[in-house]
Amino acid sequence: MAKRKRSRPTKPETLTEEKPMIKVDHSKMGLVPVEPGFYGFKVLRAKKVKAKTSTGTNAIITALITEADNKDMLGKEVVDNLPLQENTLWRINAFYQACMGEAIPEGDYSEGDLYELIADTKEADFHAEVTVEQYEGRDRNKLSNFSE
Repeated sequence: MAKRKRSRPTKPETLTEEKPMIKVDHSKMGLVPVEPGFYGFKVLRAKKVKAKTSTGTNAIITALITEADNKDMLGKEVVDNLPLQENTLWRINAFYQACMGEAIPEGDYSEGDLYELIADTKEADFHAEVTVEQYEGRDRNKLSNFSE
């Protein structure tokens, strides 16, 4: 009896069809800096991350612009870092005081304790100046001059 010749399977049509393109829009990812200025904010969230350039930990805060002279800025998010280190306590305290209306109580705090204080500011309102700085070749926002 003669051996039957096997045919090779063909590629399904779906593998050769073009897939729809995925649009990358940085404005929806908080990566496009907002215009410099003084704005009112509401804290949306805080996230604790390991710092890339040091041995410490950072609290990454995301805040929503709720007050602005330029109405196009309303609803935009600004992301900023608050390093959880002793030499940056002045900045953490300024942010906390603007959100909570009082300074961080004196005492000894671990990185985790400082992060919890920052996390407790969720939904708090504050004002701050937004500047644009270069970081690793990209523009990014930086918050400063925190106030109630």
